[in-house]
Amino acid sequence: MRKSDFVTVGGMDEIRFPISFNDIDLCLKLRHLGRRIVFTPDAKLVHLESASRGRDSAPDRRARFRRELSILRAKWGEVLLDDPYYSPLLGLDSTPFSSLAWPPRSWEPRANLPPVPTAPPIGL
Repeated sequence: MRKSDFVTVGGMDEIRFPISFNDIDLCLKLRHLGRRIVFTPDAKLVHLESASRGRDSAPDRRARFRRELSILRAKWGEVLLDDPYYSPLLGLDSTPFSSLAWPPRSWEPRANLPPVPTAPPIGL
């Protein structure tokens, strides 16, 4: 990504998302500016999620994870529910990619429009 785009969107939000979801928030802010998020199936990247810090499901990390998730949902909720990249064949339960949708959601083409954030409630 261009440095100017990173600076324009304020980079990663280390206040609201100090550990989790800062990458998702960054991408959604870039899409809000009209920038594209490009996917290539030919790249192979290895990301060892939480290898250095431990799992978010650990008792001492659970509250922080839930807080960051609620902030993400408050800010980008409608956008997350209508993700143009998430298959309509997959369920929308709390564990992504874990179930099939029945009946499948609409196969109508989904527009990749710039998302519009909302202000998270005070206190989140």
